[in-house]
Amino acid sequence: MPFGNTMVGGRRPKPALDRWPNRGFDAAGAWLALGQGAALSTFVHVLKRLLLAICGYVAALIVGLLAAAIFYGLASTLPGAPDYFAVMSLGAFFMLMAPPIGMFISIVAFAATVMQALLTILVSELFSLRAMWVHMLFGAIVSATGFALISDTLEDLTARSLHAEVAIFAASGMIGGLVYWLIAGRNAGFRRQATIPSPIAGFPR
Repeated sequence: MPFGNTMVGGRRPKPALDRWPNRGFDAAGAWLALGQGAALSTFVHVLKRLLLAICGYVAALIVGLLAAAIFYGLASTLPGAPDYFAVMSLGAFFMLMAPPIGMFISIVAFAATVMQALLTILVSELFSLRAMWVHMLFGAIVSATGFALISDTLEDLTARSLHAEVAIFAASGMIGGLVYWLIAGRNAGFRRQATIPSPIAGFPR
């Protein structure tokens, strides 16, 4: 008799296609499930990065404002420093002891820096920039440009020492950038770090 009709153990063996009818579909389903799991993992990772970035920005904003008040206090002791430097140094006191005034200062600082901060955050996340000095530099740029945006509205009130104040806000921005790096910047990157999966038993290596 032909080989295809040979009896084995009293039963006729099934053709190869009959014995493994769903292997292709099982493999496709496994790859589909794997892709869905990877997409969900990526979404969760990006969401986590965004939440950390928001927390880092808020913390950097508050610490940067406190640092600016301290720097104003230090600068007010220098010979020839404008009198209003001593008044600006009270910003930290108002933020801590007078919440409404502190909230107003924070809102103004937020409005002046949020767009630049958003840009630098996106750049650092897209390109996975994790160096501490990069985020300190970003902080200095964000703070100095934020001051430049609001300085025109204060120009008529006092005779301002522009260069000294840009330096003060740049220095406070560097401290804020350091805070952001500690919270979110040191692990920046929307893309997850590539890992080498361990071999799966039963699969050829």
